[in-house]
Amino acid sequence: DVVYGNPPYYINKLSRFGYVLTPDYSLYAEMSKTIQQYNVFRNRWCGAYWQEQGLTVIPTISWGLAPT
Repeated sequence: DVVYGNPPYYINKLSRFGYVLTPDYSLYAEMSKTIQQYNVFRNRWCGAYWQEQGLTVIPTISWGLAPT
C-alpha cells in the first residue's frame, strides 16, 4: 500500500484538506484473523501518525464477520 508504505510523502498532499479519513483496508470474512488484525493496525497507525503530524483525522470503522 502506498500510503502505509511511505507516510511522510503524503503529509504535504493530505495537509491541503481540512479533514482526512483513515484508509479503509479490507476485512473480508475469508481473510485469516491475522490479516484482518494487520489491516486494522495499518488503519489505526496511519490515523495516529497523521494526527501527530497535525492533521485532523476522521477514523473509518470496518469489521469482518466470522465465516459461516
